[in-house]
Amino acid sequence: HIKYISGEWTNNKYFTGEDETPYVDSIGYTFRSPFEEFVSGANLAALIGRVGIEKYFEVGLEINFTSPISGDLEFQINDNKMSDNDGSILIEITVSR
Repeated sequence: HIKYISGEWTNNKYFTGEDETPYVDSIGYTFRSPFEEFVSGANLAALIGRVGIEKYFEVGLEINFTSPISGDLEFQINDNKMSDNDGSILIEITVSR
């Protein structure tokens, strides 16, 4: 079980919009971007994860997940350009065997 606890991040710390904040929680932005997302079909800036070298999957706020393989568990923001990202989030991972 993987669950978002707190924090915010952005895929563009140089955002200059007047009415919006670039920082979001693990759901990411409520729109899809065909140009910047790492996991197609997942929200831009959403929390994504993977086990070992498997494909990334969308986590968002919370997911019950059973891995078909063993390996390192890795998380990141759903974005292709990491150099302008900023912020951090805290997640809780519960392992059942």
